[in-house]
Amino acid sequence: MKTVYSVAKYLQYIAAAGLVVLMMLQVVNMAGRVFLGRPVEGTTDLGSYMLLVVVSLALGWAALEGRHIKVGLVMDLLPRRLQWFIDAVILLIILGVVVYVAYLNILAGLTWPPRSTSVLSIPYNPFRLILGGGFGVLSICTIVVIIEHFKNRNRRHHES
Repeated sequence: MKTVYSVAKYLQYIAAAGLVVLMMLQVVNMAGRVFLGRPVEGTTDLGSYMLLVVVSLALGWAALEGRHIKVGLVMDLLPRRLQWFIDAVILLIILGVVVYVAYLNILAGLTWPPRSTSVLSIPYNPFRLILGGGFGVLSICTIVVIIEHFKNRNRRHHES
């Protein structure tokens, strides 16, 4: 499991660097628009791809760290056993969805001939593979979270 944590953390650093590049692109675009009267051509294409890289590569680490959004308004009122069961079912559903998204994007990334963006003619395929890879890592991280969820249940059960 240490390897999974290491890979997810490394991908998070790449995502953070992508976020910096995305912010710099937007600043240069606005500066060009305001001061030179000419924005950076293809900012939407580049920004979309950078955002895809940032989000897909950071998801695994967010899952391992429990940084996803979780609403506890109703769940906190339920008995602990029921909370645990609902969390387990939700994690299994998430795993199914994430594996499916990874599969679809990897499949789309391997299609030929590749499609490209309209402005800069950047091919979609490498970014679909990055998205599929990011969701693949998220799938593995979700499995780790599921294993930890079941281990915590067994620990609590034996402590009672």
